[in-house]
Amino acid sequence: MESRQSLLKTKESISLIKDILNTLLNAETGKRGYQLTGKEEFLEPLDKSGKEYPLLIADRDRFNLKDKLQNRYGERTFLNYSKNILVFSSYEKKVCLAYK
Repeated sequence: MESRQSLLKTKESISLIKDILNTLLNAETGKRGYQLTGKEEFLEPLDKSGKEYPLLIADRDRFNLKDKLQNRYGERTFLNYSKNILVFSSYEKKVCLAYK
């Protein structure tokens, strides 16, 4: 019974990580689309991902990480991604518009 529960938790963790990766991919795609075209409709996936991402990573227990080192590494990784991908500064926006 315990191995079945462990398997279910592992599957849930994998599904959650896939959702996180898809959210980051959508954000990156939207950001890149805006950078290339200057069209604001490309910012919609970025904005949507910016709202979804914190909800996905909020419940740390769903990751099924038992090791403290894994937890710290995972937290740092997720925070770095959110800073680099989900944040589209007004400076970046001005630079994109300047080249159009």
